[in-house]
Amino acid sequence: EITKELFNELTRELLNKTITMTRALIEKNHIGAGDKFICVGGSSNMPQVIEGLKSTFRNMDIQVVEPEKAVALGAAIYAQFCEETGVGRAVLSDIAPYSYGIRTYENYPDKEIIVNLILKSDRLPKSTQHFFYTVHDSQSAVVFKVFESTLTKVNCELYEVGDYVMEVELPLPHRPPKNTSVEVTMTLNADGLIEVTADDNRGHIIRGNKHLNF
Repeated sequence: EITKELFNELTRELLNKTITMTRALIEKNHIGAGDKFICVGGSSNMPQVIEGLKSTFRNMDIQVVEPEKAVALGAAIYAQFCEETGVGRAVLSDIAPYSYGIRTYENYPDKEIIVNLILKSDRLPKSTQHFFYTVHDSQSAVVFKVFESTLTKVNCELYEVGDYVMEVELPLPHRPPKNTSVEVTMTLNADGLIEVTADDNRGHIIRGNKHLNF
């Protein structure tokens, strides 16, 4: 047996981590208009969880209604929608939580922009192709850097975007002339795997992928 005080002490780090992650999620997704939390999962029954949420998010209504059952009901509803027959005409789809784009130049070397190939709220899985062009004669390689943002427009200023995600580098051993095209395919699936493929259509292909946390 342990005391309530000792139990609270042992779980305080996990509670603080949960609250930090919740605050970051709200800020990153700009959820300013929310007015309530619905807690799910058995840990929601712990008094310190409710107390911690209430003291941190004072303007939120914290609701705990059969948290274990809520998880089971959510899983059952999701499984029902995964059946081929579906439920009536309703459709349950995974969507992209952010936009993902490639850094490039609008007027080299004056202006760098991001071209979003996958937009926030696109249905997943999603795959998009786009042509980019070399900016030098005899260029030896092209680097494609992927950035994440909450913007829903195709072309964005570089300063507007959020986090760097990954990059792939395509060697160009034939040293092509300026404005040679390279086809880039970006794919994002419902499991959070993003893949970028660059192809110069002369037998040189490079692929890179990364699991995203969303």
